[in-house]
Amino acid sequence: MGMQAEVDADKEGEGSLSPSLKRTLDDSTAEELEQLQTDKAKRQASAALEVTFRLLCPVPRSGSVIGKGGEIIKQLRADTGARIRIEECLPNAEERVITISASDTADASWSPAQEALFRVHSRIVEGDNEGELPTGNTSARLLVYGPQIGSLIGKSGTIINSMREETGANIRVLPREALPLCAMEGDELVQIVGEITKVRAALQNVSARLRANPARERSTNGRQPLGANVAHRDAHRDALRNAPHALMGVHHAGHLGLGLANQVAHQQHQITLQAPPPGTDLHYRLLCPSVRTGSLIGRGGSVIRALREEYGARIRIGDAVDGCEDRVVDIMSVEDGLSPVAPAQQAVLRVYQCIADGDQSLGANGAGHSGRVSARLLVAKAQIGSLIGRGGSIIESMRRETGATIQILPGDTLPACAEDGDELVEITGDPAACAYAALRLITARLRANPPRDRNTAKSGEGPEAPNRRRQGSSERGIPRNGGHAAQLPAQAAGLYSGGGYPMTT
Repeated sequence: MGMQAEVDADKEGEGSLSPSLKRTLDDSTAEELEQLQTDKAKRQASAALEVTFRLLCPVPRSGSVIGKGGEIIKQLRADTGARIRIEECLPNAEERVITISASDTADASWSPAQEALFRVHSRIVEGDNEGELPTGNTSARLLVYGPQIGSLIGKSGTIINSMREETGANIRVLPREALPLCAMEGDELVQIVGEITKVRAALQNVSARLRANPARERSTNGRQPLGANVAHRDAHRDALRNAPHALMGVHHAGHLGLGLANQVAHQQHQITLQAPPPGTDLHYRLLCPSVRTGSLIGRGGSVIRALREEYGARIRIGDAVDGCEDRVVDIMSVEDGLSPVAPAQQAVLRVYQCIADGDQSLGANGAGHSGRVSARLLVAKAQIGSLIGRGGSIIESMRRETGATIQILPGDTLPACAEDGDELVEITGDPAACAYAALRLITARLRANPPRDRNTAKSGEGPEAPNRRRQGSSERGIPRNGGHAAQLPAQAAGLYSGGGYPMTT
């Protein structure tokens, strides 16, 4: 018999209760009902709570998660109790989405989905060498549904800055233009870079915050991957031609963006090239007019410090050389073997924006403008074939795809700050977006074809002191009065290979 029935019986048998006893019974009934409602709400919340993570995996590493006959992924599912699904690989995509989900309870300290996230990430990073931690930097990349991203950033970036300080990892929310083909409309891309222990600490923080702030609706319902939408890709290509102002957008809490040119080049001229092994030094050398170095350094070094911190790359401006109007900007990072775009690649684009924009009083016409801009890179002779291709096929393809003018200039145009064995690559684009797209493609090819004979420092202090060329020397027999590609024979114009460099594809 319920409590209220007992009260009714008492009323019938013994008359009215005393006021104090009636209040006690009413209070007891209210507390009991409140507890029942609370317990019911908890049970409903526990039953409905679904934690989902979407981890990006480089296509070549997906086999380490699947295993022969699916044995590894089956074991991961059994061990963690989570649902693990490797999404379809889109044409030309460099990454696949691994969707990890599990039912969760609010009072549990650790979710099955979190356990599976860590186990899957370990398989991606370690491969078949389970238990052997990689040396140098590694990374983790997560697709996060837009409404959840605020829980990772916080007001004015307070949360993400706190996680960076606590873990020591570089945690960034990349601009939307940097989303991979496998992302969906409304997604955000979270990238974590650092030593493996720091990345795991950051992954724990990020996953805990996403778990505590789940999406109110299923984040993938009714949405298609960007790479499956042909119209979306065409729109990106049109935007490349017509919207140079979108190149370097600022996104979330002041993060520096790679911009539209990076994404368009990445998608339209897809380069399915394998990155060098983890631990390999990646080194770019960008030329900067001496009058523009202040734009890169900033007041008190503020700009260059921000770039180093933001991208995790080493950036160094070389000393001035007598009689030379340019200075070399060395941009370096160490390969993690996972990231589709290396930190040094990202930094090259952003550094060049600083150079191209320059000081308005100098008449700069950079990324924020629609006019003609140029970029110049020093490239080791051993790498130049990877930019030209057999019969000029690669360089011509890059020109068509980006709309930029790309040239390998003759030897007597090399500046005095160049090293022995250098080649000079010049990229010119109008609008500016074309030059940035070409720069993205060229840095990708150089990354995939590192020089075998160039000595670079391993200590993180930068390359060894360069062996400078003799000023004005002409090592390849090009007449001093013929120092432009337009004056070379027709078959060599614009793709000069100076005496039989290997034309690799």
